[in-house]
Amino acid sequence: MIEELDHIGIIVPDLNEAVARYQEVLGVSQVVWEDYGEGLLALAFLPLSSGGSAGSGPQIELIEPRRPGSAAWDFLETVGSGVEHLAFRVPNLTETLARCQALGISLRDETPRPGAGGTRIAFVDKSATPGCLIEFVEGLRMAEGPSR
Repeated sequence: MIEELDHIGIIVPDLNEAVARYQEVLGVSQVVWEDYGEGLLALAFLPLSSGGSAGSGPQIELIEPRRPGSAAWDFLETVGSGVEHLAFRVPNLTETLARCQALGISLRDETPRPGAGGTRIAFVDKSATPGCLIEFVEGLRMAEGPSR
């Protein structure tokens, strides 16, 4: 079972511009920056909870694809900017994936893989949940990454 919404993943063409806009509109000052996948993606996490520290409560994850080779790149090329996925925190990712497999739910990731900020992640196949890609996240994101 899920514990809570971890983050909303939004694909953007320019991460710096998107962060500035979201900060202005939402009044959020804290941002955790991270490069992911050896330069594949640039990420920025903006906490949404009051007193929001990274890794506690729901966040917005802004994702800038930097080169071909990711689903985020494909999304930007075909759809443009927008919400790509909803990520839900789970207590045990291995058990969650086993439960999905037992139910016949198609998975993009059949085993956990490293996620941003030291988490473990896995995606459900896009066909399993009409309208939005689902990601499962285990662990709290570390509040680290280069500052800008």
